[in-house]
Amino acid sequence: MKAPGTAAIPRRGVLGLLALGTVAAAARSAYPVARARPDPDGPRLRITNGAAPVRTEALPALWLALASTPPERRAAFLDDLEAAFVSAAARANPLLVDVLDLDPEAVLDEARPWLLPLCTAASSLLAPTHVSADGFAVEVLSPSTTPSPDDVPAWSADDAGPARRARFLAWPVARALVVRGPANGLLGSLDDALGRSSLDPGGSVALVLSAPALRGNGDPRIATVLRRLSDGASRMHATGDVLRAASIPERGGDLVPWIALAENERLVVPKLGAIAPRARFPDEVRRIASAHGAAIVGGAG
Repeated sequence: MKAPGTAAIPRRGVLGLLALGTVAAAARSAYPVARARPDPDGPRLRITNGAAPVRTEALPALWLALASTPPERRAAFLDDLEAAFVSAAARANPLLVDVLDLDPEAVLDEARPWLLPLCTAASSLLAPTHVSADGFAVEVLSPSTTPSPDDVPAWSADDAGPARRARFLAWPVARALVVRGPANGLLGSLDDALGRSSLDPGGSVALVLSAPALRGNGDPRIATVLRRLSDGASRMHATGDVLRAASIPERGGDLVPWIALAENERLVVPKLGAIAPRARFPDEVRRIASAHGAAIVGGAG
């Protein structure tokens, strides 16, 4: 099944997807922020050279990617997965006949071209620490962390020395943009336009996240289907990867502690392949925002 107006997607290998496991005073008063914003220069990065704590818990990257996915494409994908679960159960029962011949891995396979860039961005956005092969480590700090003069402002345009490398490692944080919708609060057309970019292979947008999504509140079907995916992991390849990819966040949690969004704001994160040239992503987001009465109010764009 495919969303209206989108191209058919071929079924190919899936395991790469599963291995992956984001200021006008009048507008602010109309759409209050739940908690204080971080520094205007954006989140802070701390270079720790391998001393940052290593966290091994599963990150709900697939959940966040699906929470960001435009509703029609998300519904079609979840429909296909649920049908595949029914089909797999029929094949496992000698008293039932499988007329669908669908498999969950094949459905994930089909979604890989559009879902993989979203999962890549979500996985990196959720990671509190980024470490390179040579041990250069960067920790993304929460606003409550005591500042250090050596901290790197993620949204600065300064590209000198280690700061540049730190921002490159933490690219979904350093390149993310905050877009504020029109004062009337009607964000439907803005969300649709940003969502089309996320599904377009040539688009630069990966994630379009609202305040509820960043607190683990999204389409309840996502959690339902991902639980079934976890339950069926033993019958699929790479069980550990399936279980990690299907992790579900706690509702009301704080998936991205360094940002607080108002009701009419979105955190927009680029695709990894769209962070160069540097102007490509902010230029596209600025064009979309302007066309829908919105504006970029945060980020290095």
